[in-house]
Amino acid sequence: MQNAQQIRLRDSRLLGFSEFGLREGRPVFYFHGFPGTRLEAGTVHRQAEQLGVRLIAVDRPGYGASDFQPKRRVSQWPDDIAQLADALELARFSVLGVSGGVPYAAACAWKLPHRVERAGLVCGLAPLDAPEALSGLPRRYRVLKALPEICLRPFLVLAGPLAVHAPRWCLAQIARSLPEKDRETLAIPQVREPLSLSLAEAFRQGSAGPFRDLCLLGQPWGFALEDIAADVTLWHGEDDTVVPVAMGHYLAEKIPRCAAIFLKAEGHFSLPIGHAGLILSTLLE
Repeated sequence: MQNAQQIRLRDSRLLGFSEFGLREGRPVFYFHGFPGTRLEAGTVHRQAEQLGVRLIAVDRPGYGASDFQPKRRVSQWPDDIAQLADALELARFSVLGVSGGVPYAAACAWKLPHRVERAGLVCGLAPLDAPEALSGLPRRYRVLKALPEICLRPFLVLAGPLAVHAPRWCLAQIARSLPEKDRETLAIPQVREPLSLSLAEAFRQGSAGPFRDLCLLGQPWGFALEDIAADVTLWHGEDDTVVPVAMGHYLAEKIPRCAAIFLKAEGHFSLPIGHAGLILSTLLE
């Protein structure tokens, strides 16, 4: 179930996805972090299978098996998902976004409330165009908002080949700066291997897709959080050093029908992996 599948969208682009969990299970669309791909969902394949979840993990444009889309916007993503759901004959489904995938899950909850049963937002970024979202946050988020072309494109151009040819080494370097619980999580073979494969796959087409994705994280999402009508459950670790917990609090405050869960002593990787069963089961309620 993990091999890449593709559908042709109305604008002729190919959209890539893979399925994890149970094929006959309840459908949940999984939106990967940055940089990542559909293969990231392999970290929770076992939990999805045990709970009877059909986890449909989708590559965003320019990643993995999905064609690049110039000038795309976060607010356009629900149109791609609606077409994929139609192709799979799914009238209703839930969505799950992790880290950099959270804006895309929120967009589906906003634009497809008649189809989205529940949205899960895990360790997610908040919109950076809101002054409150930047208050007290690390400088890297201000750079992401103001100077992505100057500061970030050269880094991604250099990092891409490394990610493709030495993904395990890259993941180990990322782990070095993380809290102990995150390092322990990334050391688990069933976590390390899918994430390494996902990191390599993210740059298979080059750096254009990841760079566009990164730029979008610093731009307005194209909708107001207050206009999200679907039911939302949010999880964020209080020890998250990648996406500070302040962003989770901001999302929880602005989204009307949001049940927020903040977990002590959990980080950016330990929470979605260690609590995958709870997260997936909540989306089935």
